[in-house]
Amino acid sequence: MDLAVADSAVRQPETVNGSTLSSYALPPRRPVRTATLAALATALAPGGIPALGEWDEEACDWGRPGDLATLAELTEASIGLGLEIVRAERQVVPRIQQPSEGHAVAVIARRPHDTLEGTG
Repeated sequence: MDLAVADSAVRQPETVNGSTLSSYALPPRRPVRTATLAALATALAPGGIPALGEWDEEACDWGRPGDLATLAELTEASIGLGLEIVRAERQVVPRIQQPSEGHAVAVIARRPHDTLEGTG
């Protein structure tokens, strides 16, 4: 396993933050991707915003199966981690390396604030 990929899946944040960002950096779809998304969510303070941007597996004609992401995958993973979806969409973006357009998926979510429960 690539050292950087292993690190993203096992690293536990030392502090919580108001935001996290993963921009075209998720490892391929396997348990390591799930662990990386969980680490991003763990790094969020209540009310914190994670932003995820990845190439769209359903619209791009390159990459191996599982290398890219789908909008449904990122949305469902965010909800599964207890995050509230603020915005989730497909976008057409310029590809700097080639004179063509790429297709991306973007998900912005929010970690809910903790609520006080009655002890009554």
